[in-house]
Amino acid sequence: RLWKLLLGAPDRAHTIDQYVRTGPSWPNSTSHLVPLTHWHECGRKPSNGCLFDVIADPYEQQNLAPSMPSRFLQMLSRVDALQQTVYSPVRGTKDARACTIAKANDGYWGPFAAASSA
Repeated sequence: RLWKLLLGAPDRAHTIDQYVRTGPSWPNSTSHLVPLTHWHECGRKPSNGCLFDVIADPYEQQNLAPSMPSRFLQMLSRVDALQQTVYSPVRGTKDARACTIAKANDGYWGPFAAASSA
């Protein structure tokens, strides 16, 4: 088996954005869905967690966290241990100029904030 554990960020109520299946050319033409409007809670308890066997269930339709709480908690414990060694800097607040520049650059991000002069 190949397990996948999804965890939403605590500061976002443990939600996962883009909780959807994709088509061969989605989101361009095979679906009318807007990915950011389809979210799902993936919490830290078996009752609201998200655990999948991606070999048996490649579309991740059968959530196994409630029926396999020991597997879920074992993987969660491992994630918590590994998280202690992750460098995750504060990235600042959202800035709408980033989207403006990405649109101007055909979808690619580029510099959008002037460097402050000291």
